[in-house]
Amino acid sequence: MQVDGSLMSTDGAVQHPMVGCDTSEESPIRGIRYKKLGENYDLCAAEFNKLAPAERGHFVAISVPQASSMDLEGVVGNPELKTAQDDFLNIIASLSSHNRAQFLAWTGGVDEPPPPPPPALPAASANAASPTAPTPPNAPAAKAEPNVHEGVTCDVSKVSPIVGNRWKKLDENYDLCEAEYQKLSAEEKSTFVCLPGGKPSIKIRTPNETSKWPMGSIQQIEWETTGTISAVKIQYAEKSWTSWLYEWSELAIAGRNDGKIPNTGKCRWRVPTDGLKAGTKLYFRISSEQQEDPNERSVYAETPLFEIVAAEKGQTETPGPAPATSAPSNPPPPPPASSSTPAPPPSAPAPVPAPAPVPAPAPAPAASGLGPHASR
Repeated sequence: MQVDGSLMSTDGAVQHPMVGCDTSEESPIRGIRYKKLGENYDLCAAEFNKLAPAERGHFVAISVPQASSMDLEGVVGNPELKTAQDDFLNIIASLSSHNRAQFLAWTGGVDEPPPPPPPALPAASANAASPTAPTPPNAPAAKAEPNVHEGVTCDVSKVSPIVGNRWKKLDENYDLCEAEYQKLSAEEKSTFVCLPGGKPSIKIRTPNETSKWPMGSIQQIEWETTGTISAVKIQYAEKSWTSWLYEWSELAIAGRNDGKIPNTGKCRWRVPTDGLKAGTKLYFRISSEQQEDPNERSVYAETPLFEIVAAEKGQTETPGPAPATSAPSNPPPPPPASSSTPAPPPSAPAPVPAPAPVPAPAPAPAASGLGPHASR
């Protein structure tokens, strides 16, 4: 959704006229506005992030400024729209947390109908073509136009604006176009996230309804996004046999304490052995935690229910599908022995052991994207 230029601050961040933070007293609030449901109480992003997890559930995130009921401070009033927006917020406040999430997801799919198709061309006259004339081949389908990242320049080639995939370096104001990104080494590529542009969305690939994840195993969560989502938040909740238990637990990764997971499209997770039991039904929620375009609305996606099962004896890890851009998991072979150094004698083949329980291998070291889960 486009925001009026008068509602943008000098640094390009959206601002909410006549709405101030009730803690820091920042006015107007810039960026995302967090409104407490059912109360005249608002917070900026910095103050909202200081809240305890239980308190955050009483707020909604508003990324597009609300209309004003009167002309004030250069903002054109729109009483009808202001009343409708207030009614919408009151409806959200009246819903349970579960229905609130489903209602917001539903409203994200409500839009104006597409424009009517153009009128059909008049039929050709009977004499326009011979009955034996060859039928022209079908025209090729039109290719989707690549997204244009207005105001974003490639920091190497200086191409501006970037068209197509925009590659942003993690935690830095540094962007590359697709051509310059492909010139990087595999290690350098791992420090970037892809921002394809377009309408923001999140689609979770794994887990799905057929997944059965053993307790204590290491699994890979995979997702796809559009828009300019550079960081996500990943949570999971348990479904009991009688009711939804919205005690969210949040994943964290090693080396970060800001609750943000870089939007690389994958994250490894060790299934807890404490607090869960075999047969438990879980589902994940992945939400946009940081977006580079301040005009984008926040989005999230949820998986269907999947099952946690007992760990098989001797099993400590069940790896997920290998990412398409991951580095080889096997180390390169050692260099050949020097001619001046005699090669060690070949080892005798190991005898075939008698059938016995397979001992558990040592746990895999934590990697980027794998870390402890913090109780929410």
